[in-house]
Amino acid sequence: ENSIINNKIKYNNNIHYIESLYNNLSYDFKKNIQNIYKLCFPNKNMNLLNDTMIIICLYNDNIVGSVCYIDNNSLIKNNIDIHGYNITMHKGSFIYNLCVHPDFRRMGFGNLLIKKLKDCIRKNGDKYVHTHVEENNLSLKLFKKNNFYEENHYINNDKKNRVITLFSWL
Repeated sequence: ENSIINNKIKYNNNIHYIESLYNNLSYDFKKNIQNIYKLCFPNKNMNLLNDTMIIICLYNDNIVGSVCYIDNNSLIKNNIDIHGYNITMHKGSFIYNLCVHPDFRRMGFGNLLIKKLKDCIRKNGDKYVHTHVEENNLSLKLFKKNNFYEENHYINNDKKNRVITLFSWL
C-alpha cells in the first residue's frame, strides 16, 4: 500500500496512469482534469490542440495530476506558433499543461508524470521533447531536475514576461 512520509511517496503500488487521446476521455475524466487545471492556473483556459495525448496520474483511484503532449508534425499541421523552437529533423513532441493538484504538490507526482511522459513518448519513437515555461513558474525547476535544458527564450507579449523554451533528449 502507498503511504506518504515526509511529503514524499514511499511506494508506487497505488499509483496508476492512463494514457489517451484527450478527446476519447469520458465526460467525468475531462471535468475532473479541468477542475485541477483551474486550481493550478486560475486565470487560464485549458486550451487543447487537436491530436492531444494526455497522461493522467491516479493515486488511490483519484486524479492527482496530468500532462498533455502533441507530436511536432501536429504542431506544424495545426499552424501553431512555435516561438523559435528548434523543430529538427528528429521526431519529437511538445509538452504542455502539466498540472498537479495543489494538495499533492511537492510529493513527487510531478516527477512521476514527467518520467511516465518520457517513457510514453520514447515508445512512440520520438527522440526528444520540448516545452516552454514562464520564467517565474515553479515547474521550471521541476523540468530542469528531469534533464530539460534551456534552448531559447522569448517575451510573452500579453504578459510582458520572459518565457523559457526547454528540451530533453530521450
